[in-house]
Amino acid sequence: MLPLLLAGCDAAWPSGSYVSVNARDAARLAPAVADYLASALPSHATVALAPAQPGDPMTPVLAEALSHDGITPAPTGRPVQYVVTPLDDGVLLHIALDGGSTAASRYFVRSPDGSLTAAGPMMERTR
Repeated sequence: MLPLLLAGCDAAWPSGSYVSVNARDAARLAPAVADYLASALPSHATVALAPAQPGDPMTPVLAEALSHDGITPAPTGRPVQYVVTPLDDGVLLHIALDGGSTAASRYFVRSPDGSLTAAGPMMERTR
């Protein structure tokens, strides 16, 4: 599984952000994005989230999670993209910072009750 996660860090990024999750998944994944950005950026950083697809359930939850972690979403901040894609029995979360010069991926497995649980560490790649 580790090579697959590392390969996910080096894949081409789509334009904007893409999420293939429901609102319950977004509530679990948004704090993971915010926590990663809080660890990768200086405190009180400003980020510009790439426009998500219409109806993206993660956008409102992510804005709140970023604020909780001391990060301000704004149109002029450092560019951030996130992609959530189905993988095996869960989803793979990709985060790109500064156009992909720094990227991270983490796998979340879906439990029998339908919830997502982190199934490994956040794997980071810096160019």
